[in-house]
Amino acid sequence: MSKHKNYKSAKVSVYIYILVVSLIFGSILYYYNLKSNETNEYKDEAIEKCIALCKAEIAKGTILSNGPCISETVAPGWACDSVSVPANKLIDDLIDNQCKAYRNKTIKHLVTVTSNCEFVSAK
Repeated sequence: MSKHKNYKSAKVSVYIYILVVSLIFGSILYYYNLKSNETNEYKDEAIEKCIALCKAEIAKGTILSNGPCISETVAPGWACDSVSVPANKLIDDLIDNQCKAYRNKTIKHLVTVTSNCEFVSAK
């Protein structure tokens, strides 16, 4: 009879282990999904603000053809940069033309627009 009791306790232990692992795995998935939704929540806002700021800079007479960073923060976690189209690595890859917060990884996402304020990408 003791073998039967050991078998039952081992079976319960396995169920508990599976439950705990499932809860941990589910929590991790939930966290990453929450972060993903947060990023997407601000994405549209970042794109709109980046285009608006770009147009405001042009209205002030700022020349954007040299690909400057327009704003280090357009929405939580997002910066705004102007780029050459077609890409010109001699201009776009200059450190002075890149957003410092994005380059230093203090901000994880970047909206890019052309020097005419046309949307290029949001990553």
